[in-house]
Amino acid sequence: MTDTDTGAPEAPTPAATYRAPPIVILVQYLKDLSFENPHSPAILSHALEVRQGRVGVDLRITPVGPPNFEVVLKLRVEAAHEGKAAYLLDMEYAAMVQIGEVPEDKIEPLLMIEAPRLMFPYVRALVTQMTQEGGFAPLLVHPIDFHALYRDHKKKAAAAQGGGAQAQA
Repeated sequence: MTDTDTGAPEAPTPAATYRAPPIVILVQYLKDLSFENPHSPAILSHALEVRQGRVGVDLRITPVGPPNFEVVLKLRVEAAHEGKAAYLLDMEYAAMVQIGEVPEDKIEPLLMIEAPRLMFPYVRALVTQMTQEGGFAPLLVHPIDFHALYRDHKKKAAAAQGGGAQAQA
């Protein structure tokens, strides 16, 4: 075996092209938080018996300046015992999100599915901590299917747009 040197310089290997991720969470923060315990201290004797409740989720997207957006995940938790309000928790948890180089039609799903999915573990931990600090058993909010919520949002928007078009026809 012999090495043959042709004298020609080796062609540079193409540098790996850096591609920014499609979504980056720049910062997360608690925007608003309210915990009400309206029937304390009497209700606290039943704190471990609170089994009725409702969790509401909403999402707000605000453009801050290309390519940044503020995504606000709003959570409302209402718990009751024997028809009496046990506690009410309202929270707005936000993130400053940067969108990478993605097709225009992918931006909305990134903001409405991926951003809240990345934020949710922090929201869940805060809800757990707040309910426990309020004197109740810690509430573990079940995982939320943000993709299903997005699909529902798109269906409602399409129905509203279709209904508006029929009304004009």
